[in-house]
Amino acid sequence: MIQRKLNLLGVLLLSGALFAQSPSVHGLRKELGLTDDQVKQLRDLRKQQAEQLKPQRDQVRSGAENLRSLMAAPNPDPTAVGKQVLDLRQARTALRQARSAWNDKAKAILTPEQQNRLSEIQAKRHRSRPRAGVL
Repeated sequence: MIQRKLNLLGVLLLSGALFAQSPSVHGLRKELGLTDDQVKQLRDLRKQQAEQLKPQRDQVRSGAENLRSLMAAPNPDPTAVGKQVLDLRQARTALRQARSAWNDKAKAILTPEQQNRLSEIQAKRHRSRPRAGVL
């Protein structure tokens, strides 16, 4: 039973990273009416973000792999698993905060109208995605 809960926790932690991804510049270009200059600025920012956040993403990935290996043991050590869950949670929180700061930089490139439209798009996507824990 504990193993099953830990496996589910690991899957939920990893799936959160998938839902945290923001839409691509290409996908939003038409929806927001982005100018060529805005597209270039956003692509440059996305490239810079990818390079600078790589160590944090790698830390989260490594932590998730460590958690999976701990849980795959025939008799998982609850203390080690718990510590790894907390470490992974801390790493994911730091990554989420860093992504949020980058998102703020990206929004600053947009006009107020484009920012409002982006908020509407994000709210719509948020409402349409499945919620964790709902079976």
